[in-house]
Amino acid sequence: MKRTVIFILALIIMVLFVSVVLVVLFSGASLWLYALIYLVLIFLWYKPALVFYHSFRAGHMLKQGDLKGVSLSYQHIARLKRHEGYGDYAQGLACYYQRDWHQAKAAFEKALERGIKTQPKTTEPLTKMALMAVNMQLGKQREAKRWMVDIEEQLAEGRRLSSKLLALFYALKGEWLYHQGRKQAEQLLQTRG
Repeated sequence: MKRTVIFILALIIMVLFVSVVLVVLFSGASLWLYALIYLVLIFLWYKPALVFYHSFRAGHMLKQGDLKGVSLSYQHIARLKRHEGYGDYAQGLACYYQRDWHQAKAAFEKALERGIKTQPKTTEPLTKMALMAVNMQLGKQREAKRWMVDIEEQLAEGRRLSSKLLALFYALKGEWLYHQGRKQAEQLLQTRG
């Protein structure tokens, strides 16, 4: 897996290098301009490439069940994107996989507060679903319901989610309904007993 990601990154850098060389050769520019353009391209692409690598790595480690490694990968992403909401989202995931529910909740709320610019159509609903899950872990069913209702309202307004996101949402909603049913059953038993 690591070799595949490194190969993809090397391929991207080589394509950038070849494109800059072709531009310099056909434009008649000096070698210094060539070097400057190449350095600017590397500067612009190294962070997205690292974010891609750590996201890919986190997914692979999650499949292997290495939650510590997943958390570490998301901490790297959080550092790379610390000036935007996506960094807070990644920090929330890092805390979530460490089972630090309070820190995860704070990070996810901060991500929504700041606004998520990286893949907002996917990441914003994922953050709200993460808040549903964290609040259920904390036993805060009303707050979890608040985020569930928010997503349902957006769906009713015509917002589209991918099939994977819908499946995740309905799984979380089912878990919330299960907890509500259990709570009601316990209350019924207490009133009878």
